[in-house]
Amino acid sequence: MSKQTAIIVATDNGYAVQVDGVIIRDGFVNQAIAASWASRKGLYKGRTRRRKTEIPEALEGEQIVRLPLGSRITGVGYPRFLDECKRGLWGELYQIGKKTFGLKLGNIRRGMAARAVQPVK
Repeated sequence: MSKQTAIIVATDNGYAVQVDGVIIRDGFVNQAIAASWASRKGLYKGRTRRRKTEIPEALEGEQIVRLPLGSRITGVGYPRFLDECKRGLWGELYQIGKKTFGLKLGNIRRGMAARAVQPVK
């Protein structure tokens, strides 16, 4: 049997492992225990439920990232990056929370491109 054939179904007795319409074992307390048992037997392979949302390419530059992440993206130390942000060198600061600020990702990328060393021709 392949790992994709088993499913976990709710029954009157709790949860059951079902393969090709036949219940293999019944009476599990919750779904996680049923899935754990079935995966140990090689019947079931779970899938991740959370999917990362795709941001359209046109809106990617509008995404607001926090300052620590912006610091990591640029490779500049956080204290220096914070100082440059306060002086407006990386674009407009946006207040996300009470004490949290961020920058648009497009502004960070444009700032990095402007600071890149240009080869002499």
